[in-house]
Amino acid sequence: MVIKKMHDMGIRSEHAYLAGLASIGLTVATWAGSLRMEPGTGLARADRWGIFIGEWAPTFFGLGLALSHYEQQDGTLLAGTVHPLREAG
Repeated sequence: MVIKKMHDMGIRSEHAYLAGLASIGLTVATWAGSLRMEPGTGLARADRWGIFIGEWAPTFFGLGLALSHYEQQDGTLLAGTVHPLREAG
């Protein structure tokens, strides 16, 4: 299981969430950098760079959720950070 292996390597849900946030910032920086550093290539190329990097954020957030669920089951999630689930009804 990939999530267990990541957890055993010391990667926690907070790390994945931070990577997701960082990739959002990197998306903007890459888009702006492409506009300035590659003159003549146009807005379309900058947009492609931004979209390429921007696709990383949902992956990191998904990994963060999976790691959080694993940490809840494993008992390693910090106390007080988990809200009990309510059943719909």
